[in-house]
Amino acid sequence: MFPLSNGVLTSEEGFLLRLLYMPDFNFSGTLIHFDGVMATQEEKPSRLLRIGQAAEAAGVSKQTLQYYLMVGLIRPRRRSASGQQLFDAALIERVRLIKKLNDSGYPLREIREIFLRRQRMKEGRG
Repeated sequence: MFPLSNGVLTSEEGFLLRLLYMPDFNFSGTLIHFDGVMATQEEKPSRLLRIGQAAEAAGVSKQTLQYYLMVGLIRPRRRSASGQQLFDAALIERVRLIKKLNDSGYPLREIREIFLRRQRMKEGRG
């Protein structure tokens, strides 16, 4: 059961529900936060960030981001020529979502299962 703020579904919680349970939902035009700026998904910056910068942008510690990598909640978008892990805005939003769910009582193991279930649904293996 998804925890609700004071028993009322907020717009942010509604967004989380759509994200988690409607894999084909079209999020184009949905307002998101990136570096404190409201932007539509199409306007999201495409710049890649190193792990420390990505952690700061997502509002978590570098160690938290490294832990999320270790347990398979996230993967870097790519690596630089020197082997540094690079992260984009979509991954930063995913980290924010993980943190929000974890702060609301979901254990990381369950969050990972939700993401895996959603991925299987997208791939038609429901």
